[in-house]
Amino acid sequence: MSNIELPFPSGGGSLFLSQATERVHEFLGGHFDSPITDVSLLGVGEWSQAFAFRSGAHEYVIRISRFEEDFAKDRLAAGFTSSRLPIPRVVEIGEAFDGFYAVSERVFGAPLDGLGHASMRHLLPSLLEPRNPRCHPERGRFHVHGIRPVGR
Repeated sequence: MSNIELPFPSGGGSLFLSQATERVHEFLGGHFDSPITDVSLLGVGEWSQAFAFRSGAHEYVIRISRFEEDFAKDRLAAGFTSSRLPIPRVVEIGEAFDGFYAVSERVFGAPLDGLGHASMRHLLPSLLEPRNPRCHPERGRFHVHGIRPVGR
């Protein structure tokens, strides 16, 4: 697996996985007081690359991208976290690798965008329960502020 190439913002080119992991490890070493261990690639998407790592007893994820806006949105989305919908808290956003990075606390589970239709249909009502202050019941349905139910 160390022979695969990753798109990397720095220089607009790509790096072998081992090179990218080493650069991320070196960068993180300058940002945390505890030693950095277990740096590993989590995934490569259209907009960013994600690496898991440990600092002391804590687990984090660093994502690297050319775009800062998505990281700011993630910071806002963390306000919607609940026991049924764990959204990682963004602990730092900054510039690095000729682009941007975001460090988040690591949470485990399945990403919502990876769920199929049946799973999403089953899960969605529990995510929009009345206890969530950003939602309120509307004639037996839930209305998320800023999004109107279909047909209204």
